[in-house]
Amino acid sequence: MKPNMLIENVLPEIVAEKSTVPERLIAEGISRGIPREEIDQLLLIVPPTIAQAGAFLDKMTGIWRYEFGLPYQLDGSLVWGTHMWEHVDHLFDALRLVLTRVSEKKRAGYLRNLADLGKHQETLVEMIPATRVSSDVPLDFETAGLGIGNRTVDWVVGPHEERRVLCDVKRRTRDFLEQFSRIDDSPHSPEPEHDPSLLFRSVEQKFLPNNPASCLQGAWIVTDIPGGHPDSPICGHLKLPRP
Repeated sequence: MKPNMLIENVLPEIVAEKSTVPERLIAEGISRGIPREEIDQLLLIVPPTIAQAGAFLDKMTGIWRYEFGLPYQLDGSLVWGTHMWEHVDHLFDALRLVLTRVSEKKRAGYLRNLADLGKHQETLVEMIPATRVSSDVPLDFETAGLGIGNRTVDWVVGPHEERRVLCDVKRRTRDFLEQFSRIDDSPHSPEPEHDPSLLFRSVEQKFLPNNPASCLQGAWIVTDIPGGHPDSPICGHLKLPRP
């Protein structure tokens, strides 16, 4: 039996096909040529709340999405959109990386946050930079002792060719929400008024001084972009009255 989903009530016209998260993770693994034994190991670490979520084929994009997230709250309204319907392949990438490159102790904490509706998006994106790292390059997650005080660095890559890369991952929404609040009845979004300091808030203070010849330090920032008119479909974000 396929789970009932919010998307079927708000935008049923874009649902081409329904499924479940486990079914789609299996299909994703098979499409990549991954052995079934490895896929089964990945399924074992899927948090129950996510495993019970529904998935659907987005008719507009041909992307399989799963429903797991909370709407933004803005000026007495609820703002919903693609942050509540993430790509199944993004989830697969994160779970596979956690299974193969993250220690069991750190894995438990990550999966706990991933299962939290309020933390799901920011937790999911933590894996993005590491999916670009070759499997033969050393990689460590949530590393202590390399930053200021008791702070940890999200990813330490290397050493590779005598140099390490320290990377912190942040998901920022304030810039987006401020821009979205200025959307009116115009068919076009207003020009963004970006404040880069908001994107890098708390990042600079995290790293110690380092010689770039032996250590590069930086951040991977993920943010949202309004999709246009407030009455646009799932590719944008909509306002709903607070229930």
